[in-house]
Amino acid sequence: MAGSKRCFQHGGATPKGDQWHRVQWPDGKSPSAERKLAIKLDALRHRERLRQRRLAEMTDTERVAYEQWRKYMRPGTLVERQMRKADRRAAKEMLGAGAHCKPNAISGEMAALRQMAVELDTVRKNLEIARADIVADDGLDVFG
Repeated sequence: MAGSKRCFQHGGATPKGDQWHRVQWPDGKSPSAERKLAIKLDALRHRERLRQRRLAEMTDTERVAYEQWRKYMRPGTLVERQMRKADRRAAKEMLGAGAHCKPNAISGEMAALRQMAVELDTVRKNLEIARADIVADDGLDVFG
């Protein structure tokens, strides 16, 4: 309510600042604390059921867009959000700083890392084949 620190619907204090995104639980001091807690839990379950239904009705492209949105729009304290924003800005600047480099120029270290990645991928594939053979022989998956 305008000019008040209390919610007009349930009489609780409205969350502000760093607490805006967190569930505000009853303090347990009032005689109706158990009832308030039950109502709050029911509302949270209902909200989650609606969210799950919306997710189930999404197309693949909508789901990808939603996951991208969730990745960057995570709640948190003001300081956490500012740090994430600064990290994104620094990463963008670093990508822009590399624009003056030749695109085909690969350092010796980068070439060695790429070669190591290829070798590790080969080892991984061999281990997957060996795992499949063991599972096929025993019928037991001891690795998974």
